Amino acid sequence: MHVPFFLITIVSTVAFVAVGTLYGVQAIFLGVLNYMPYDFSAPSEQNSVEQVEKTLTNLHIAAEKSDYTYYTDEKQTTIHASEYNKIAQLFGEKSLSPKENTAIQLQETGTNHQITSVKQVTIGHQKLAITAEQSTGILPVYQGTFVVPDAIPLKGTATNNTVWVTRHASEKQKIKAGETLADNPMITSVAYTKDTTLKGYAPMLFIGIFISLVFLVSAGSFLYFRLYSDLANDTQKYRMIFRLGLSRKELKKMIYRQVGILFFIPLLVALAHSVVALIAMYHIFSLSMQGAAIQVLILFVCVYTLYYFVASRLYFQSIATSIGMAQK
Repeated sequence: MHVPFFLITIVSTVAFVAVGTLYGVQAIFLGVLNYMPYDFSAPSEQNSVEQVEKTLTNLHIAAEKSDYTYYTDEKQTTIHASEYNKIAQLFGEKSLSPKENTAIQLQETGTNHQITSVKQVTIGHQKLAITAEQSTGILPVYQGTFVVPDAIPLKGTATNNTVWVTRHASEKQKIKAGETLADNPMITSVAYTKDTTLKGYAPMLFIGIFISLVFLVSAGSFLYFRLYSDLANDTQKYRMIFRLGLSRKELKKMIYRQVGILFFIPLLVALAHSVVALIAMYHIFSLSMQGAAIQVLILFVCVYTLYYFVASRLYFQSIATSIGMAQK
């Protein structure tokens, strides 16, 4: 009895973790892209901008665009409020207006990777107090990123970007435009990147689901043979109890309880192992995949529960028929 429990726990854990990991990673990749408010992005150099404009025109895609400049050094990223507000207005996001001698720190939306909050930032020789934080998908936030008043001179490497929003274009049109622009690695097409991510990740996800189903069927097979290997002994036991006046309802309750112990003890152990493993992995890689993992675990529990009810009903019918208990 101990060996099947041990094996069932292992195969169930592998099934949970395999699909939970693959589905969660896919959700992270797509989640980051979903939080990007623009459809196309490119450096504000003539060739790249002209290439995007020409492609959108040829595909009859109407677009709104805006450009902005931010500054980066080895310690932090800064952007003037007027530059930030230009693109915030385009995307319908909240405008930011830091007061004199203050700044607003930015955090990236859609990721678990949060930059450490600070109380003040030094720009040149001037110290600015941080009065608020704002989540945004407008700028990539890889380090401390701050919106500062226009009067503050900024230093560092200037990055000039142009972004486009296509409010009325179909997803198919956006993907077609992204495919046309794919030869230029400096140009980002959100719809095309999502499409290629899904197509590239689909085989891995299929393999993970297939492996999980194999392990889940294996767990079910262990349980099935564990039940029916004891069918003769259980039949003899319940026949003796039936002679003492056991009712059909009481028999059903006893069998469902017996099968429930066999099914749910390894399931609970497997769930505990899976949750610990997935949480540890998420923290190691700074990924916010908890939602995806919970969905996968709930799905497996539902399948397992359905299998339990089917197995319990069949086993009960086998016992009831063997001991001659009349159907009611």
